[in-house]
Amino acid sequence: MPSTYKVGVVFEGLATESLGPVSRALPEAVFSQAGEVTTVRATLRAPGPAAAVAALVEQVGKAVPAAVPLRADQDLVSVSDIAQRLGRTRESIRLLVDAKRGPGNFPAPVGVVGDGIKVWPWSVVLEWSDKFLGVDLGENGVPPLTAAVLDVGFATRRSPELAAALGPGWLAP
Repeated sequence: MPSTYKVGVVFEGLATESLGPVSRALPEAVFSQAGEVTTVRATLRAPGPAAAVAALVEQVGKAVPAAVPLRADQDLVSVSDIAQRLGRTRESIRLLVDAKRGPGNFPAPVGVVGDGIKVWPWSVVLEWSDKFLGVDLGENGVPPLTAAVLDVGFATRRSPELAAALGPGWLAP
């Protein structure tokens, strides 16, 4: 049964002037550009998160054949972002993160940027919020493991040398 997923993919080969065809193919898409790359975010119905990302890549590729997917966008969020999206104060989220209030078990951040700002994939926060706070925002994102596997696929498509070096069974247990 298809669900709705908020997904994003970072592309190269999507210049500002080529965004028109993508906008026509994906009218609800949101774009952000940084240097030579463009992130395309859209909400799509699909049987799973990987299928949603694949559908986004396919639609962008049909609109702009020169577009090359680099990686799945993890939609990283800080404490302030989480507070805004959950409709809570920054302090209440900080206390949840630090396990000084609430159910605990807040997921570990995937990184620290800038001046010690912790970041999490939004999909992980959504899962935690649903499981531990009972707050289901009705959103689905791309889990980090799914994003990692997709990223390997994108990398091996761009680099035949990498694909050859990994060999056919490198993912096997």
